[in-house]
Amino acid sequence: MMTLDELKKIIGRMFAGNLSADDRKSLAEEQPLASLLEEQWHNGKEWHKEEKVEPQDMWNSIVDECWKEKSRSVPAGKKIFFTLAGWTAVAAVSLFAAWLIGTHVSYVTVEAPLEAKKMVLLPDSSKVWLNAAASIRYRKDFVKDRKVELEGEGFFDVRKMEGKPFIVHAGQAAIEVKGTEFNVMRMPETTTVTLFTGAVEFSAPELDSPVRMKPNEQIAYDIRTGQIILGKVDSAEYDWRTGKYKFVDKPLKDLIHFINRNYKVNVTLGDEVNKEVLFTGTIRREEGLMDVLDKICINMGLEIRHKDGEKIELY
Repeated sequence: MMTLDELKKIIGRMFAGNLSADDRKSLAEEQPLASLLEEQWHNGKEWHKEEKVEPQDMWNSIVDECWKEKSRSVPAGKKIFFTLAGWTAVAAVSLFAAWLIGTHVSYVTVEAPLEAKKMVLLPDSSKVWLNAAASIRYRKDFVKDRKVELEGEGFFDVRKMEGKPFIVHAGQAAIEVKGTEFNVMRMPETTTVTLFTGAVEFSAPELDSPVRMKPNEQIAYDIRTGQIILGKVDSAEYDWRTGKYKFVDKPLKDLIHFINRNYKVNVTLGDEVNKEVLFTGTIRREEGLMDVLDKICINMGLEIRHKDGEKIELY
């Protein structure tokens, strides 16, 4: 059992930031300290779950609570006992606070500007391209578990590491990766995952087991309804990092379907139009609907006419 003077010296070194390994061992081996440390842990265990913790506020709160228990009136003969108990309590919560602060998880957050894209090189050499206004957050000791949290849209080029899967959390959805290229778009009510190469596993609360995706597949997850739709896409057609849709021998009927989906319009083809004719060309994401239709008509020798208000027909 250490003496009170030894205990005071150790506490002094702790406050000065000079606590040695032997000091920590001495404190840890004291049974009264261990008991109080366990009690303080149960009382303050929610602290470590907060993203931001002010060490001094935490320290003051724990110490105040501890001394509150020891400040009641006691007989004169018991004064030394409670003084020692007070110092013991301070040592215990000091050790607890130092441990908690030392093990508090620190995060790195990277945000893309509102009107620009940003490339992020992660500590494991994986790359993330963030679309405008998107952000990712990951632990400073990222390589330990390789988990990132995504807001907005991000394209991931993940480096393979044996025994260490890469996991993207997008709201309630999670995508586990072995080493691949994929895109995740997280919106307030939906999450969309598009796989370019390799394999990923998609999980959500509504699923009994993860869905293993293959290249050129896309999952659309509606957070409100829990609906999950798995479908085929031509992932090579669009890379938002360049802002261009590139089509090679795309059947006209499929191109019109693409336009209707992306521009949320109703474009149809006339009965006399060959719907299987192939289109090759590039469409910029920022191009307006009529500019895109003009480009298609020039390429295909078609004309545009408006029908029934909002309907557009190519003939």
